[in-house]
Amino acid sequence: MNSIFLVKQETKPEENTVVYIGSVTLAPAPPDNNITKSNGTKYLIGLLLVVVLLVALDATNPPSHIAPAVGEVSVVINGQRQTFGISPVIINGRAMLPLRTISESLGMEVDYNSATNTVQLTAEGISATHGIGTSEIITNGVPSQFDTASIVVDSWTLVPARMIAEAASAEVDWDADSRTVTLTTYMSEYDIVGNPRNH
Repeated sequence: MNSIFLVKQETKPEENTVVYIGSVTLAPAPPDNNITKSNGTKYLIGLLLVVVLLVALDATNPPSHIAPAVGEVSVVINGQRQTFGISPVIINGRAMLPLRTISESLGMEVDYNSATNTVQLTAEGISATHGIGTSEIITNGVPSQFDTASIVVDSWTLVPARMIAEAASAEVDWDADSRTVTLTTYMSEYDIVGNPRNH
């Protein structure tokens, strides 16, 4: 009879620890000229137990290098962190933000025309039109093209951050380390939502 001993080695900063798991006794494989059904079955069962124990042992020792989950994209408007009904995402390297919520946070009124599938954004001195699913926005009669088109996700229209920034005459900044989009407006001593600016 042969015994196979299974051990698991865990490396700790202060020591190497070998943990005894157990052993499985296998009946030796009989010679080809004397194989019996009983011995063959015992051998296969023992081999199967070894495989099961090895798989279980591996499952208790996951890889030490696991890629971290991708964090959510944060949005800050004039120093205030925003919350939305849908999380902003990164598509083709572009931060995509919820059109209606961002526009309203920037003080713009949003009107959707279902007949033309377009959105009209208006504020003092601003009139912008965007066709959903396109990469163009027309602000005060001047068209601008972007390299990423707007998309619809769960009934939310997401547009590139720079598209919204241009429509609102805002400055946009992207911090890759914190995954934060910052929108800042400089239209007057008051921001676009009527709050005094901090200088």
